[in-house]
Amino acid sequence: GGGDGPFGGASMFSQDVLAQDATGRKGDPAAAETRDNAADASLWELENRLRGATGDAVAADPLLKHIRTRVTDEGLIIEVFDIPGSPLFADGTALPNPILGRLLAMVGRVLAATGNQVAIAGHLAPGDAAGDPWDLSADRAQRARAMLTAAGVADARLDRVTGKADRSPAPGADSLARNRRIEITLLRRFGGTEER
Repeated sequence: GGGDGPFGGASMFSQDVLAQDATGRKGDPAAAETRDNAADASLWELENRLRGATGDAVAADPLLKHIRTRVTDEGLIIEVFDIPGSPLFADGTALPNPILGRLLAMVGRVLAATGNQVAIAGHLAPGDAAGDPWDLSADRAQRARAMLTAAGVADARLDRVTGKADRSPAPGADSLARNRRIEITLLRRFGGTEER
C-alpha cells in the first residue's frame, strides 16, 4: 500500500496511509487530495512552530540563520549549522557553544510534540578534526542527542545517532561553515511504523 506525494499519501504526523487494493487502485481521489493537503499543512505547521518557538521575532533572527529544513524521501530534515562568527561547537572539539544549546532546546520542544522517530547525524567540513573525523562527528551527534532528550524528545524515539565525518557536504553549501552541522531527521511513517 501507499500513495502519491512525499509521504506516501500520509501526513508525517499521522498513522493513516492512503490505502490501495491489490490492483493498485487508490481510494477516493478527493480523500487523497485532502490527505496530501494535510501533509503539506503539517510541514508548514512544524516550520512555523520552529520559527515561532523563540518568541520575539527580532530576538529569533540570529537563531533562525542557523536552521534550514527540507523534505526528502526519508522525512523532514532540520539542519542546524555554523554560520561565520557563530559556531555550534568549540573549534575541533565536541564541546557545544551556548548557541547550540538554545537551538536544540527550541527544536527539541517542537519535536517533543510529535510522535515520529528521530535520526541525528553529525557532519564536519574538510580539515575540521585534528584526529579522527569520524569520532569527532559522532561525538557531536551524541552531544546533540543528549541536548534533544533534555529538551523533551523521548530517548525511545531515537532511531539512530551517526557521525558522517566530512563525507556528506550540505546541499548547496557555499562555505565550510555550512558543512559543520547537525542534521535532525523526523522520519516519515508508513502505516504506523517507521521506515528503516
